[in-house]
Amino acid sequence: MKIEKIKKRDGRIVDFDPERIANAIWKAAKAVGGKDREKAKELARQVVELLEKQLKPGEIPSVEQVQDLVEKVLVENGHYKTAKAYILYRQKRAEARKACAILGVKDDLKLPLNTIVILAARYLLRDENRNIIETTSQLFRRVAKTIAEVEKNYGKSEEEIKDLEEKFYQMMTKFEFLPNCLSLDTLVPTENGIIKLGEISEKTCQIREKVASDRGVKEALFYFSNGPKKAWKITTSYGFSIIATPEHFFRVIDKDGNYVWKQLKDITSKDYLAIQKDFIFTKDTPLLKLPNFQRLGRTPKPIK
Repeated sequence: MKIEKIKKRDGRIVDFDPERIANAIWKAAKAVGGKDREKAKELARQVVELLEKQLKPGEIPSVEQVQDLVEKVLVENGHYKTAKAYILYRQKRAEARKACAILGVKDDLKLPLNTIVILAARYLLRDENRNIIETTSQLFRRVAKTIAEVEKNYGKSEEEIKDLEEKFYQMMTKFEFLPNCLSLDTLVPTENGIIKLGEISEKTCQIREKVASDRGVKEALFYFSNGPKKAWKITTSYGFSIIATPEHFFRVIDKDGNYVWKQLKDITSKDYLAIQKDFIFTKDTPLLKLPNFQRLGRTPKPIK
């Protein structure tokens, strides 16, 4: 019998797509150095043939049935390394599904477990009762849409913006581009264990505790705090708006046509801002030649 439908783990009945089996086998094969994409397709055909023989008339196969047969076909064809990689992938997905159930997350992108935990803790939208109300794909779509809409300030059409949104979305789901920043609960390795960034304090610096940084293991010497700051908004004649603290530095073109650094609080209506339009930087992206950054007039002071 020809298979047309398949039952998902959540009970939904969806269209059966043999190509998904081939893709899963191919991913496992690539993970162990495989290079024959056509072989993955041939193994997928064997899986489908076995499944068709097992099913009774009108019976709809489950995802678990298909995955069990994939393991069987891989082993019987001597692809033991690929079979092991596939089995490990199934185990990781099982762990991720368990975490999603505990956290209340609907992961429709099949993201890694650690990613799901971080998204649930920091980024997924919640209702007034703190229940998560957004799927992982909806989060990525929301971010992609927000980034793309900025291009309205540069005269892009709605069609172009929609195209950019889709490109940003695809890049994020493929982990090619993930906008992010440090938060107070970012974990920092120290000689006395892992602590949250927000827990680094005066005591950490007094005992010169060693902290891992992007430049190696260093002693913590000073603890800086700006305290709460008011945000200022500046809008250019082209409608581009920037929100930052008054002490934030920007590139400004002076009266002689040179680039200089200026704090937001010192910028006037006569200044010209140098703004980089590209959001994604590659080796081919032309960058502005910048002046040396002089750290003058900074407000943070060591806490004694």
